Amino acid sequence: MSKIKRFKQFLVNVKNNITDYVKRLISRLGFGKTTKINLSKMNERVSAGLQSQLGYYSEYVTAQEIIKLLNQDKLSVALNGNKNGAYSKITKKVNDYRKIILSKDANIEDELVSQEQQGAKMGRVIYNDAIATSSDLIMLHFNVVLTGDSLKGENKADVVVEITKQNTKEVVDNIMASLKSYKGWSINLANNTLTSFFDNLGVKLDQKVYNQLKHLQSVRHDVWKFYMNDDFAGLKQSFGVKVANEAKPMFNVKYKIKAKPTAEQKQYVKNAHDVIQKNISNFFVAQFEKEYKKNKKAINKKILVLLGFDGSDDFYLAVKQKEKISVLSNRTSDKYKVLIEQIQKDFDLVITYNENAPSVVKIDFYDVNGVKLLSSNISIGQTGSVGQSRTNWWVDFKPFKGDAV
Repeated sequence: MSKIKRFKQFLVNVKNNITDYVKRLISRLGFGKTTKINLSKMNERVSAGLQSQLGYYSEYVTAQEIIKLLNQDKLSVALNGNKNGAYSKITKKVNDYRKIILSKDANIEDELVSQEQQGAKMGRVIYNDAIATSSDLIMLHFNVVLTGDSLKGENKADVVVEITKQNTKEVVDNIMASLKSYKGWSINLANNTLTSFFDNLGVKLDQKVYNQLKHLQSVRHDVWKFYMNDDFAGLKQSFGVKVANEAKPMFNVKYKIKAKPTAEQKQYVKNAHDVIQKNISNFFVAQFEKEYKKNKKAINKKILVLLGFDGSDDFYLAVKQKEKISVLSNRTSDKYKVLIEQIQKDFDLVITYNENAPSVVKIDFYDVNGVKLLSSNISIGQTGSVGQSRTNWWVDFKPFKGDAV
């Protein structure tokens, strides 16, 4: 048998080994059938590392705009409790952080400009909400707090505007602004690993089930590593000496492929990866449905906090499409206020999964009368760690678009 034929047979064996493995695993977990639906594909904008930095940058720009407008009105304003040079300090922070981001990726200028535009628009909307709190603004003090600098971990707000009376220090209002900047109306409200997702919902996975899931994710990581890097070490680790010996003629001592596989050969490995991904998603659906049926009330309460629907923060979403920027806020959107009121009373989740889109699980929110409140998707993908998956909970806010300013 030629080397190419042996290599092709090796990949077939790998795929079959994985398929048999996940079939055994899933049968032990007792999964039920899945419902097929059509799903839209969700795309993330930038690399994970820069995404969080761009988020901080947008927050700084938002705070800068709020302070600028309050200064123009000659009102009492502070940054993180310090009244001295609030605008110059936030401007320096914006400029410094811009340089840091560009030093890491000089090609991200367009995305920075977009964040500046969206952040400034949210700043103007928050400013309007702040000055609407009183007709006697000259008597008020506005303290703009960057929670990334002082309060991160205590609440989900990104920028807080504390409004007090100057003479009595009486609190007039607190705008707890949770900021979101996107290019579409489907936005990511929660990021977790697969296991921490269940932890955040108060679900304790059985240790045996947890170990099975972790191993399944580890195998997927190794297969994907092989697919992306032509690296056999991961497969050797997952499938042991027998598979290694079968493939040894095709690899050197470092288990690197001597010649790059053909597109057809790599497709075998990708198919194996997709089989594992489908079963990880099946795991998620089965476990979620099982726990939700047992503890709906407790899990609903946790979901409200996880997605920011518990009313503890003010929601500001800036969406830029072409050259138009729209901002949706719970303070100005009547439809959003109705949603929060309804969803805090009670709701039911309907979970559906389409195996043709193996990385996405659809979750819709319904009121007690069966009326749909929200559409959402949870995407399940890889992290950089072996044995871990990430979950991103995307919620569709397009129905509220008409209330945006």
